[in-house]
Amino acid sequence: MIMQRCHYMAMGVLMVAQCGVAWAQNASEAPAPEPTTEATRKTENESLLSLDNPNDEPPAAASTNGSGGFLFWPSPAPLDGSLSTDRPGFADTTSVMPRGHLQLELGYTYTEDSEGGTRTRDHSFAQTNLRIGVLDNLEFRTIWSGFSATESQFVAESPRTGRRYRTTDHDDGAGDMTLGLRTQLLENDGLVPDLTLLTNLSIPVGSQGKTAGDVVPDVRLAYGWALTEKSRLYGVGIASAPTSEGDRFFQAAGSAGLSYAWTNRFSTFAEYYGIFPGAKDADCSHNLDGGFAFLLSDNCQLDFSAGLGLNEQAPDYFVGVGISFRW
Repeated sequence: MIMQRCHYMAMGVLMVAQCGVAWAQNASEAPAPEPTTEATRKTENESLLSLDNPNDEPPAAASTNGSGGFLFWPSPAPLDGSLSTDRPGFADTTSVMPRGHLQLELGYTYTEDSEGGTRTRDHSFAQTNLRIGVLDNLEFRTIWSGFSATESQFVAESPRTGRRYRTTDHDDGAGDMTLGLRTQLLENDGLVPDLTLLTNLSIPVGSQGKTAGDVVPDVRLAYGWALTEKSRLYGVGIASAPTSEGDRFFQAAGSAGLSYAWTNRFSTFAEYYGIFPGAKDADCSHNLDGGFAFLLSDNCQLDFSAGLGLNEQAPDYFVGVGISFRW
């Protein structure tokens, strides 16, 4: 039995050796591989492109600024030109985010108002607007009004002595979230304006005293005309149904503004906007604001704005700063 096993092992070793000799002979007769150069790789890539695309056209997903978009969209749309933001100002932009890209807009606003013997100061920070290009001409956005720190100073009266004194009250908390869609209906052509439809739904997830307490729907039409190569007339019309003390009421709002691009990087704007009514069973709110936007690059923008109220219902004044990024 042992001799038989040794015989089989010897035959196996002999077969492996014969295969090794045959492989060595074939390898010596085969020509040596040519070195791979950059030109060779380029030729091979062009050949593969010709096989996949007989017209030798580059893939439609190629981005003009080198951005590759997100994995959710294997073929993101090109990013043409600089970013267009909803801030600063009251109106929404008519531009829709390109498919497969997103934009993040962050801001801070300080507001001060005096009414009925009460002075109110509010700091709203981490205001967030995340815009995502879902399909061609369809954008999804989610907005958070931010964290609000409100200080109210007013005169109170002691119940025992009747002495009047000034006191301060604080109301801090997070605001509600808004979900929305945006699509462009018309493009500016002569008298025909850029016209964009926005639908929003505010979700009551904020803190007590900061939340609306109920869902608030609104519909918006943003418009704009290019007056010259550097100036633009724009605005927005809004119809919403907010709630106050458990009762829902109709509220409209609108704006008209003028922007001017002094350079390719720096632009300014001035705008009027009104809210009708400013609150339930209250007067309308009339406001003026203005500011500037500065592009650090095609995909990053800094902004500043300031405004004042034109009547008692509106705040005395407000100031805001922000930054926006696009990927």
